[in-house]
Amino acid sequence: MKVLAIDVGGTAIKSALVHADGTIEDFRELATPPVIAEGILEAAKGYNDYAAVGICTAGLVDYKNGVVIFSSAALGYHDNEPLAEEIGSVVGVPVVVENDVNAAAMGEAMFGAGRGCSDFVCLTYGTSIGGALYLNGGLYRGSRNMAGEIGHVATHAFGKPCPCGKRGCYSEYASVTALVNEAKKINAAYDSGRAIVAHLDSDPALLEVVQTWAHEVCVGLMGVVHTFDPPRVILGGGLMSDDGMIQLIRKALPDHILDSYSSVEIVGAETGNQAGLLGAAALAMEAVNRA
Repeated sequence: MKVLAIDVGGTAIKSALVHADGTIEDFRELATPPVIAEGILEAAKGYNDYAAVGICTAGLVDYKNGVVIFSSAALGYHDNEPLAEEIGSVVGVPVVVENDVNAAAMGEAMFGAGRGCSDFVCLTYGTSIGGALYLNGGLYRGSRNMAGEIGHVATHAFGKPCPCGKRGCYSEYASVTALVNEAKKINAAYDSGRAIVAHLDSDPALLEVVQTWAHEVCVGLMGVVHTFDPPRVILGGGLMSDDGMIQLIRKALPDHILDSYSSVEIVGAETGNQAGLLGAAALAMEAVNRA
C-alpha cells in the first residue's frame, strides 16, 4: 500500500508518496499559499495510484471529522474548515486530517524513537511548544480532540503574557523562541537555535543561558512525567536534534522530578522533518485498513 502524505507548514507544504514500510517517494515542496485548500490540491497534482491522503497541519483539529477547528492566522484556514471533505471531493479517496504534533508522534511511534513503546509523550520545541500523548498503543486526543496542549500549561503563575491570551504558559519560557530571546541579550548574532549550538562551547555566558533554559524545559517535563508516568519522553524540533541539548536536559531533570520517576527516558526524535509526513501517512493507512 502507498498513500499520499501532505505536511502543511507556515512557509511550505511538503508532500510525498509513502509506502507501508515508511519509504518516502517523490518528495516535493511548495510555498504555502494564502488559501490552504488550494495549496493542498496543488501539492497533490501529479501523484497517482495512492489509496488515501493523510494531511497534518498546525492548529486544533477534529480528527474524527477531518475539520480544522482553529489555526494560526498565518495559515489561510477559516474556523471549522471541513478540510477532509474539501480535499476528498476532488481526489476521490479517503482523506484524514491531523494536528501536526500528533502526526509527528505517530511518525515516531511507527518509524522513529517510539517504536516498541506503547506509552510516550512527544513534545516539539520551536516557535512555541507542541505536545502529543501516545498512550496504550495509540494517540490520545481527548474529548474535544485537543489533548496534549502542553505548551499552554502554566509553568509560571501570572507570568509572561502568551499569544493565546493567558499568562505564564510553558511556551513563553521553554520554546526555542524564548531561548533565542534570552541569548540575543548576550549577542545579537545568537538569533537562532543553530547559531546558539554553534557558539555554545566557546561562550560561557551563552552556556549559562542555555542551562537556565534547560531547567525551564524540565519544569514542564516535571508536570508531564508526574502526570502521565511515561516510560519515555521524545523531544523534537530542530534544536533537539543536537545531542548536547538532550544531554543538558537529562542532567537538569533530576532537580525537578521525584526520585521514583528517575527511570524515565528522555530521547531525541529520530524522524526529523519527515515526522509529520510519516505520521500522516500512517494515519491514512490506518483509515484504509479500517474501511
